[in-house]
Amino acid sequence: MNYTNRHFRAMIRLISSHTLLYTEMVAVDELLSTRQCDIHNLLGQSPVVPEGPSVLQLGGNDSSQIYQAANLYYKQSQTNELKYTSLNLNCGCPSLAVSGKKCFGAALMKDPLHVATLVRAMHEGVNGDLPISIKCRIGLHNDDATPFTPDMYNKQSQKEYDKLHSFIDTIAADGIVTNFIIHTRIAVLGRGFSAADNRKIPPLNYNYVRRLTSDFPGLRFVLNGGIHSLHRAKEELEICDELTGVMVGRSMVADPWSGFAMTDELLYGDAEAQNQLCANRRELLQIYGRHVDYEECYNDPAIIRRQLVAPCAQLFAGEVNSKQFRMDLDEIAGRPKRLDKEAKARIWSIDTQSLGWDDLQAMDDARPLWNENEPPLSELILEAAQRNFGDDLLNLSRRESYDRKLDRGPTHAQQEENRILSIGSNGDCDKEVSGGVVEGWYSSGLN
Repeated sequence: MNYTNRHFRAMIRLISSHTLLYTEMVAVDELLSTRQCDIHNLLGQSPVVPEGPSVLQLGGNDSSQIYQAANLYYKQSQTNELKYTSLNLNCGCPSLAVSGKKCFGAALMKDPLHVATLVRAMHEGVNGDLPISIKCRIGLHNDDATPFTPDMYNKQSQKEYDKLHSFIDTIAADGIVTNFIIHTRIAVLGRGFSAADNRKIPPLNYNYVRRLTSDFPGLRFVLNGGIHSLHRAKEELEICDELTGVMVGRSMVADPWSGFAMTDELLYGDAEAQNQLCANRRELLQIYGRHVDYEECYNDPAIIRRQLVAPCAQLFAGEVNSKQFRMDLDEIAGRPKRLDKEAKARIWSIDTQSLGWDDLQAMDDARPLWNENEPPLSELILEAAQRNFGDDLLNLSRRESYDRKLDRGPTHAQQEENRILSIGSNGDCDKEVSGGVVEGWYSSGLN
């Protein structure tokens, strides 16, 4: 949430051609209540960088709304370039706002029959033309009277696995869902247990997912949770050949280039494909720059620019001057608003005594041409990278970047991810349930 919007996905697609990309969870009630222009922000894809294999992830608990949301997307996909390769129903988000008062996300695991109904509605909404998958947890603790403890959970492991087994069996019964993405921690719902707690306190249990691959050989399972590096992803796929894949979230946000630039070669055996995308970070920024310049042409820079620069913030994670680079991006992101304010101040500093009210109102409403002499956003980002890192680092190849990360030590990725967890919400991510991106990438702790 708040990260994997169309801008971030556009950049990741330049890093890996094969990786299956997921949208943020889009709340169906918000999607159905928005104007046409907002629908693009919730469902949109880059018109410059083809998204390729990608999944639209929906969240909701009303079958009528789920149908309408899926059908809205389906109609949009028939008339424009909006193309996802599958849909996903989120049954794993443990945040209080989602699983509490809105009663979807992980709360759906309480009623697998209802989930099956939602899946059927989603399936019918797209006329059966797209595969549907489920993202869930390995279980659910929803008893305020009995506080959750890891010891208690471990003592009930067989009982918990049986409940997960039954959940999968119920959902898969009608053959619509054959693909399950499973976060290998139980979700603890209720007071006093935040979304951040759910990422740290419940123990990881990869064996549950491995057992499912044996118990349901006709289904596909993706393992999620605690995967901090490309090496670990590869290791899990080797440990369990039956796994369909491994899902990575925060680690990719924390270090998208050095950590995952070798994905196509190391996981998919396709070095040629990844090198055709871009050979180094200079080329990546040049191509991603076409996307940001296009977006600024058709959107208000004062509103969208922070979203556009955010995906670049961690491209140089762990490097000397990486903090200064983020500060430079912060200044670039805030420049439209600042220059707008300065331009209006200049206008209102002239003698306005002879002007009528209508004239004054028109001046106040007019958009100042603040960017008349401004370089394109793509140039500003690339100049900031050049200034902070120089040619050697910008031109470092994928393999050299990956090896450089390994040389920094095995704990580096985890340190980067831990720092990323504090970005964007001031610790209050439970309030964010929309598919949009908050403005707080920089204002809430990144610097």
